[in-house]
Amino acid sequence: MWTQGSADWASQNPILPLGMQVYDSVIKDFKVGDGLTPYNSLPYENAEFGISAVVAPTTGTATLNFGTVMIYTLTMSGTLAINASINPILPIGSTAYFIITSSGNSYVLTFGTGFKSTGTLNEGGTSGKKFLVEFFSPDGITMYEVARTSAM
Repeated sequence: MWTQGSADWASQNPILPLGMQVYDSVIKDFKVGDGLTPYNSLPYENAEFGISAVVAPTTGTATLNFGTVMIYTLTMSGTLAINASINPILPIGSTAYFIITSSGNSYVLTFGTGFKSTGTLNEGGTSGKKFLVEFFSPDGITMYEVARTSAM
């Protein structure tokens, strides 16, 4: 993700390629390109959808509404399956992030309905490790996994 301040982005006003994410280090928010719209006309993602939310419940099954929040934090208390409820239909090119903190109990996280994932995430046996999983929606309906970090 490219990062620079508001004045730099505004003066350059680039047309960002479809799905390209850039971060404004002054406003502390990001924009996602659609391949057509100049930077200054793109909405800030967190301003449009809400900053973040904590996933609840933390065990069993959780259904998340991606029409309101696009960044989720999670510390699991048991094996968890997350389903996506995309309502309303997302803007094409929307991105969602999961920030997962390991509990140290080797719980497994599964991305279910509404997601196309590379597989489950096993948080491992060390407490306090962080994982980031990124999803992208090219069609406004399904979230496809595009990136995943190992434990940090």
